Formats: sequence, structure tokens, C-alpha cells
Amino acid sequence: MTLGIILYNIGWLILWPLIIAWSKLHNKNWYSRRIKFNIGKIPRYADKSSVWVHALSMGEVLSAIPLVQELKELGYRIIFSSTTESGFERAKSYFHNSEVQVVLMPIDTPWNVKKIYSLPIKALIIIETDIWPNLLWFANKYKIPIFLVNARMRPKSFKNYLLMKKCNLSLFQLFNMIFPASESDAKYYRELVKNKNRVKFCGNLKWDYVYRKRSSIYEIKELRRMLNVPETRPVWVAGSIHEGEEEIVMKAHKKICSLHNNCLLVIAPRKLEHVNRIIECCESYGLSYKLRSENWVSEKTNVLILNTFGELLKFYGLGWCAFVGGSLVEFGGHNLMEPAVYNIEICWGPHVFNFIDMAKEIERSRGGKVIYNSGDLAEFVLDVFSKRLSEHHDGYYTPPYKHGNISKSIADIISKYPS
Repeated sequence: MTLGIILYNIGWLILWPLIIAWSKLHNKNWYSRRIKFNIGKIPRYADKSSVWVHALSMGEVLSAIPLVQELKELGYRIIFSSTTESGFERAKSYFHNSEVQVVLMPIDTPWNVKKIYSLPIKALIIIETDIWPNLLWFANKYKIPIFLVNARMRPKSFKNYLLMKKCNLSLFQLFNMIFPASESDAKYYRELVKNKNRVKFCGNLKWDYVYRKRSSIYEIKELRRMLNVPETRPVWVAGSIHEGEEEIVMKAHKKICSLHNNCLLVIAPRKLEHVNRIIECCESYGLSYKLRSENWVSEKTNVLILNTFGELLKFYGLGWCAFVGGSLVEFGGHNLMEPAVYNIEICWGPHVFNFIDMAKEIERSRGGKVIYNSGDLAEFVLDVFSKRLSEHHDGYYTPPYKHGNISKSIADIISKYPS
């Protein structure tokens, strides 16, 4: 491992002058801001009760929120960093009225990382996946406990990490504890560390976040009133739709509309820049649409397109059922708990390796199923509509974990870890 870190840092020494030159040419670029960020600007309120929490992007930031709240309850000061601009801005927005200090994640050079650990930090907590050699190596050198929380592992990545372990280059050996996002992830991580007791599955932080953020019955009723969508109108939701999935969704909806001409599809693209592609798809199938920003739909509107930021979780509450995207393409799926929290039936495609345990739990409790094409999707939605309209509908999904306790369990373990 020592040879690996030496070679890694030689690479930084060679590339750094070029990186500095590039940052001067792209002065307003996000990465140039990270390059110029001075860790010394962090207020020196940090003391021995300070914990550094790092999240890659917006999704990881949201997952971290319940854990940060629990750590604060235990009396810790929090320094919170994010790598991407969306994650940084989201963290600043959420924590702006709290004592959490939100900072950029510095570039992983040895001179930057040494500055991080010049602060009296009790522990380093990394959320999900964003691991950097110097960040971990120097924490280990200075005997700062390192925790990987909500850790995920893709099958392809596991093969690469297994090879690194055989070459004595595994970064996972540096973690004091790893809290996987699922039992399936736990199996991978136990293969990648020498001491398997360092891997402990407590549950998925995303479950906690969703349960704390879900909209109430009264908020959903108000949303229906504002949009002019009565409870008797059949509605289904297609969330986090990736490129290649919108065609499948629209083809299914066209068939559904032929049998339920008043039904409404609420569709949320994974990225807002893909809204125009969904509009084109609606037009090609002859489906009338409205944008969420218009705040109203008519009885003749076939599709409501979410062109606003951060509202998908709330809109799942409108649906009689839902399809979760990123699963009919090889992305790995998105958080199935977001629609399931409203006790509605859901479906997903075959590619849900990021949420495989969650999918199995939902399927076992008869709360959802896997679909493979537009025909399956239409059949699923029509079946749910039929049950709802015949008043035989019931909530099928019983959550397998005590939600709200996952973050608390992890925070308690971290607080009791010797440092």
C-alpha cells in the first residue's frame, strides 16, 4: 500500500503544474474552485468532538442528512464536504441555519489532505462511494477512525477491487468500520477486508431520509387541490427516467389511455435538461402535456412533466402506482422506497443492482414487481387501476426495518468507537 501511495503522489507532483495552468484558463469552472480552495479558511471552531462527513454529490448529501442530525444530537460538531457543485449547493441550502460547516472537498493532493488533518477531527465519515487514497491514507497515519457509511458496490467494481486486494492495494483495509447499504453489498465488502467483523449492516440511510421527508396526507391533498387532480382520477408516476426509458413509458401510457382516457401520467426525468426530449416524445405519441411549473392540469391533460427540482418524492404521493426509472437501462435503479413509502404498488426494470435487497423485500411483501418492457409496464398499471376502481385496493408494503433508527444505530456505534 505504501508503494502505491508514493506512486500516486508522484503523479500529483507531475500533473499539478498543468492543473494549476488549466484552472487559470477556466477561472469560473467548478473544478477550478476546488483547486483554489484553501482548507485554512475553515473556521477554527473545530475541536476534539468534530466529525468530518464527506458526500460525493446531491444523492449522497440527502442520504447523509439523518446521520448528521443524529451525530449533532450526540454533541458532535460537523464539518461537511461535497465533491460536486450540486452536492455542495444542496448541503449549503439544507444546513444554512445550523452549526454544520459546509466546505468544498479539496483535491486529493498530499499537501491539501495534510491541511484537513491539521484540524482536530475525531472521525472521518464517507457516505457511499467517494473514496480517495490520500484522504484515507493520512487519516490512517494520524490514527483518525474512518467509517464508510451506506457503502454500495457494483458487481463490475467488485472484480477490480478484488484484484487490488490481491496486489495489496486495497483501500478498504484502511476503514475501521464499513456500514453497507444492503446485505448484498455486505457480502462484497466482507470479501474485500481481512477482518470481516468490520463490516456491519444496519440498514440503508435512504430509508431514513425518505421516511423523514415524505409528504403528509394533508400536503398531498393540498397538492391535488392546487393541480386540479381529484382523488378519483387514475394517476401513475414514472420517476427518475433515463435516456431510452421515456419511449417505453410513453408507449405504455398510450395503451393505458386507450382504456382510461382520463388517466394522468406524472413523469420526472432524471435530469432537467432532458425535459425537452420528453416533450418531443409526448408529441410523437399524440399525448397532451403540461409542465409542473404551470401549476395546473385539465381533465384532458395526459401527461404532467416535472420540470422543477427536488419534487419527485412529493409527487409519488399522488400516484395510484409508480415505475422507478434507471432500471430498464443499465444504471442500477433509484430509491424504490420513495414511492413505497406512500404504500402504493411499484414496479421497476431488471437493472436494480444498487437497490437489489430493497427490491427483494418489496417483492416478497407483494408491494411490487419487476417489468421488462412497455407491455409489462402497461399491464402492471392497468392491473392496479382495475383494483383501485373496484375498491379492492389495499396497501401491500410492510417496511422491513425500523425507519428512523438506522441513522441512530450507526451514529451510536461511531460515537463509541475508540479514537
